[in-house]
Amino acid sequence: MIRSKKIFIHDYFENLGGGEKLILKIIEKNDILVTSFIKPEIKRFLKLNKIICIQKYSRNIFFNKLFLPIYFIFYNFKKKYRNCLVSGNYSIFTNLNKFKNKIFYCHSLPKLFFNFNKFYRNKSFIVKIFIFFIRKFFKYFYIKNLSKFDSIISNSKFTKKELKKVTKKKVKVVYPPIKSYLSKKIPKKKFFLSNSRHEIEKNIDIIIDVFNNCKNKELIILSKGSQTKILKKNVKNKNIKFLGIVDERKYKLLLNQCVATINISSNEDFGMSAIEGMSAGKPAIVINEGGYLETCKNNFNSFILNKKNIKFNLLNLIKNFNYKKANQMKQNCIKTANYYSEKRFLKEIKSLFV
Repeated sequence: MIRSKKIFIHDYFENLGGGEKLILKIIEKNDILVTSFIKPEIKRFLKLNKIICIQKYSRNIFFNKLFLPIYFIFYNFKKKYRNCLVSGNYSIFTNLNKFKNKIFYCHSLPKLFFNFNKFYRNKSFIVKIFIFFIRKFFKYFYIKNLSKFDSIISNSKFTKKELKKVTKKKVKVVYPPIKSYLSKKIPKKKFFLSNSRHEIEKNIDIIIDVFNNCKNKELIILSKGSQTKILKKNVKNKNIKFLGIVDERKYKLLLNQCVATINISSNEDFGMSAIEGMSAGKPAIVINEGGYLETCKNNFNSFILNKKNIKFNLLNLIKNFNYKKANQMKQNCIKTANYYSEKRFLKEIKSLFV
């Protein structure tokens, strides 16, 4: 007997980034979420009836993630289900034999294995050697597993272009859902907001270096990640504050209070954080590459920096920031965010289920 409940499979819940928000937006209370592990402080954000964790959470995140593909490969679904949606770079290795309709939502090709030289050149020699020897194995089976899905979805044209380099299957673009955080009652303040995860490619270290040299400017940094401890050690300006992972109420407050968000990730696949800021009428400070080029227009809804010498360009922008121009972009920002509505997204995703 084929079960009508939908199965949603996601790598892990260490943070509440774009991928986590997307999967939680699709899944309904009576559906089943399968993930490897959930960080304890994230559990309160997952209001679902059925969650299956196939791995115990460990404070040593490296070892938590090291064997993720193996956990997904050998996890056995005892019953047959009609629909399965997989979202993640490791959960793609899930055994799909028990599912009739298999959908893969790709946020990005795993940068660790597909862009090794660019994103991990500063890692230790031992880590480099280890990754070098397993990356070919990982890439081979990643590409092989792509062919097993009935539908492959990407979060942007940029991601689709990257996917088409490794698969001949049809790829459909379904832009992520952007919740509106707009509030007319929250008074504005003069601080900048970094609302990206703390990972190497997010370039938050550059943002901190810039604000270390702008003593009269305030920066609030949200979220967490593998680089959090390192980033905190780099702070030399008392106006730089880390708030960690905040709930939706606090996040809405900060988006409406700030003057702009700063999202300067290298080769960003879509850039949900930038559009979330726009939903509150706040322009995004971004760089001219990746998914940002699909959503951001300079002096219309964003301040776009040349990716060459990002630090210099960001420093110049912050020191001479035009608050009046940022405020004038408000309606353009809201209009942009409205295009990526939750209603549109859910309609497109639900049409894929059988």
